[in-house]
Amino acid sequence: MHLTGGVMLKIKKAADFWAGALFLSIGIAAVYLSQGYTIGTARQMGPGYFPAAIGCILSLLGAVQVLASLRGSVRLMSGVSLRPVFFVLLAAASFGFLLRPAGLVAAVISVVVIASLGSAQSRPAHTLAVAVVLAAGSAIVFVHYLGQPLPLVGSWLSGN
Repeated sequence: MHLTGGVMLKIKKAADFWAGALFLSIGIAAVYLSQGYTIGTARQMGPGYFPAAIGCILSLLGAVQVLASLRGSVRLMSGVSLRPVFFVLLAAASFGFLLRPAGLVAAVISVVVIASLGSAQSRPAHTLAVAVVLAAGSAIVFVHYLGQPLPLVGSWLSGN
Protein backbone atom coordinates (compact mmCIF):
# COMPACT_ATOMS: atom_id res chain seq x y z
CA MET A 1 0.00 0.00 0.00
CA HIS A 2 1.49 3.35 -1.05
CA LEU A 3 0.99 6.52 0.95
CA THR A 4 1.72 10.07 -0.19
CA GLY A 5 5.35 11.17 -0.21
CA GLY A 6 6.67 7.83 -1.46
CA VAL A 7 6.16 6.03 1.87
CA MET A 8 5.24 2.40 1.41
CA LEU A 9 3.18 0.60 4.02
CA LYS A 10 3.74 -3.17 4.09
CA ILE A 11 0.80 -5.25 5.24
CA LYS A 12 2.15 -8.54 6.53
CA LYS A 13 -1.21 -10.11 7.34
CA ALA A 14 -3.88 -8.99 4.89
CA ALA A 15 -6.75 -10.86 6.56
CA ASP A 16 -5.99 -9.23 9.92
CA PHE A 17 -5.70 -5.82 8.26
CA TRP A 18 -9.10 -6.06 6.57
CA ALA A 19 -10.80 -7.50 9.66
CA GLY A 20 -9.38 -4.65 11.73
CA ALA A 21 -10.42 -2.11 9.11
CA LEU A 22 -13.96 -3.54 9.18
CA PHE A 23 -14.12 -3.33 12.99
CA LEU A 24 -12.73 0.19 12.92
CA SER A 25 -15.24 1.38 10.32
CA ILE A 26 -18.23 -0.24 12.07
CA GLY A 27 -17.10 1.27 15.37
CA ILE A 28 -16.74 4.73 13.88
CA ALA A 29 -20.17 4.39 12.22
CA ALA A 30 -21.74 3.35 15.55
CA VAL A 31 -20.21 6.36 17.33
CA TYR A 32 -21.32 8.70 14.53
CA LEU A 33 -24.89 7.34 14.45
CA SER A 34 -25.22 7.43 18.24
CA GLN A 35 -24.61 11.19 18.19
CA GLY A 36 -28.24 11.66 17.12
CA TYR A 37 -29.35 10.41 20.52
CA THR A 38 -28.81 11.72 24.02
CA ILE A 39 -25.59 10.22 25.39
CA GLY A 40 -26.06 11.13 29.05
CA THR A 41 -23.55 10.17 31.73
CA ALA A 42 -22.35 6.91 33.20
CA ARG A 43 -24.77 7.42 36.07
CA GLN A 44 -27.78 8.39 33.92
CA MET A 45 -27.25 6.83 30.52
CA GLY A 46 -29.19 8.06 27.55
CA PRO A 47 -30.22 5.94 24.56
CA GLY A 48 -27.00 6.78 22.71
CA TYR A 49 -24.63 5.86 25.54
CA PHE A 50 -24.37 2.11 24.91
CA PRO A 51 -23.94 2.31 21.11
CA ALA A 52 -21.30 5.03 21.55
CA ALA A 53 -19.42 3.01 24.17
CA ILE A 54 -19.51 -0.19 22.10
CA GLY A 55 -18.48 1.80 19.01
CA CYS A 56 -15.47 3.23 20.85
CA ILE A 57 -14.40 -0.20 22.07
CA LEU A 58 -14.86 -1.75 18.61
CA SER A 59 -12.88 1.11 17.02
CA LEU A 60 -10.04 0.64 19.48
CA LEU A 61 -9.92 -3.11 18.87
CA GLY A 62 -10.01 -2.51 15.10
CA ALA A 63 -7.14 -0.03 15.30
CA VAL A 64 -5.06 -2.48 17.34
CA GLN A 65 -5.79 -5.23 14.79
CA VAL A 66 -4.79 -2.98 11.86
CA LEU A 67 -1.54 -2.00 13.58
CA ALA A 68 -0.79 -5.63 14.44
CA SER A 69 -1.28 -6.61 10.80
CA LEU A 70 1.42 -4.12 9.80
CA ARG A 71 3.98 -5.52 12.23
CA GLY A 72 3.30 -9.13 11.38
CA SER A 73 4.93 -10.50 14.50
CA VAL A 74 2.21 -9.57 16.99
CA ARG A 75 -0.20 -12.35 17.86
CA LEU A 76 -3.28 -11.23 19.73
CA MET A 77 -4.41 -14.77 20.39
CA SER A 78 -2.44 -17.98 20.18
CA GLY A 79 -4.36 -21.27 20.59
CA VAL A 80 -7.74 -21.54 22.25
CA SER A 81 -8.19 -24.12 24.96
CA LEU A 82 -11.59 -25.76 24.70
CA ARG A 83 -11.84 -26.83 28.34
CA PRO A 84 -12.49 -23.32 29.77
CA VAL A 85 -14.84 -22.48 26.91
CA PHE A 86 -16.85 -25.65 27.50
CA PHE A 87 -17.17 -25.14 31.27
CA VAL A 88 -18.06 -21.45 31.03
CA LEU A 89 -20.80 -22.22 28.50
CA LEU A 90 -22.01 -25.11 30.64
CA ALA A 91 -22.05 -22.81 33.68
CA ALA A 92 -24.17 -20.23 31.86
CA ALA A 93 -26.59 -22.92 30.71
CA SER A 94 -26.84 -24.32 34.25
CA PHE A 95 -27.84 -20.89 35.54
CA GLY A 96 -30.66 -20.69 33.01
CA PHE A 97 -31.90 -24.18 33.79
CA LEU A 98 -31.61 -23.91 37.59
CA LEU A 99 -32.82 -20.37 38.31
CA ARG A 100 -36.54 -21.09 38.66
CA PRO A 101 -36.59 -24.69 39.91
CA ALA A 102 -33.59 -24.45 42.30
CA GLY A 103 -33.57 -20.73 43.09
CA LEU A 104 -31.10 -17.87 42.73
CA VAL A 105 -28.74 -19.05 45.47
CA ALA A 106 -28.29 -22.56 44.02
CA ALA A 107 -28.06 -21.22 40.45
CA VAL A 108 -25.28 -18.76 41.33
CA ILE A 109 -23.37 -21.39 43.29
CA SER A 110 -23.66 -23.79 40.33
CA VAL A 111 -22.31 -21.14 37.94
CA VAL A 112 -19.22 -20.52 40.06
CA VAL A 113 -18.50 -24.20 40.74
CA ILE A 114 -18.99 -25.34 37.13
CA ALA A 115 -17.00 -22.41 35.68
CA SER A 116 -14.14 -23.13 38.08
CA LEU A 117 -13.79 -26.60 36.57
CA GLY A 118 -12.44 -24.90 33.45
CA SER A 119 -9.24 -23.96 35.28
CA ALA A 120 -6.63 -26.42 36.47
CA GLN A 121 -5.55 -23.91 39.13
CA SER A 122 -8.94 -23.62 40.91
CA ARG A 123 -9.00 -24.65 44.55
CA PRO A 124 -12.20 -26.16 46.03
CA ALA A 125 -12.18 -24.12 49.25
CA HIS A 126 -11.59 -20.86 47.39
CA THR A 127 -14.25 -21.73 44.80
CA LEU A 128 -16.82 -22.50 47.48
CA ALA A 129 -16.06 -19.26 49.35
CA VAL A 130 -16.43 -17.21 46.15
CA ALA A 131 -19.67 -19.04 45.30
CA VAL A 132 -21.23 -18.36 48.71
CA VAL A 133 -20.23 -14.68 48.68
CA LEU A 134 -21.55 -14.18 45.12
CA ALA A 135 -24.80 -16.00 45.91
CA ALA A 136 -25.38 -13.86 49.01
CA GLY A 137 -24.43 -10.69 47.15
CA SER A 138 -26.72 -11.56 44.24
CA ALA A 139 -29.62 -12.22 46.61
CA ILE A 140 -29.07 -8.92 48.41
CA VAL A 141 -28.61 -6.79 45.30
CA PHE A 142 -31.12 -8.31 42.89
CA VAL A 143 -33.91 -9.49 45.19
CA HIS A 144 -33.70 -7.09 48.13
CA TYR A 145 -32.46 -3.81 46.63
CA LEU A 146 -33.64 -4.07 43.02
CA GLY A 147 -36.83 -5.97 43.83
CA GLN A 148 -36.43 -8.58 41.09
CA PRO A 149 -39.00 -11.38 41.36
CA LEU A 150 -36.43 -14.16 41.63
CA PRO A 151 -36.91 -17.09 44.00
CA LEU A 152 -34.06 -17.36 46.49
CA VAL A 153 -34.88 -21.04 47.03
CA GLY A 154 -36.75 -22.85 44.27
CA SER A 155 -39.39 -25.56 44.34
CA TRP A 156 -36.76 -28.32 44.20
CA LEU A 157 -35.23 -27.23 47.49
CA SER A 158 -38.29 -25.92 49.33
CA GLY A 159 -40.29 -29.12 48.94
CA ASN A 160 -43.18 -27.49 46.99
